[in-house]
Amino acid sequence: MKEKMEVEEKRKASIEDWYFVGLILLAVALFIAWFLSKYGADLKLLFQLIFQSR
Repeated sequence: MKEKMEVEEKRKASIEDWYFVGLILLAVALFIAWFLSKYGADLKLLFQLIFQSR
């Protein structure tokens, strides 16, 4: 009975870890989307310059 409880606790902890990781990934994705919407045109020019110089 005690072992079963420990397994449940571990499963709960891993779900919370994944939830936390998911929130971080969401925050990063939102930041990238905001960054691209703000600086997207500049980045395109930057990439064009990089690829043209090669």
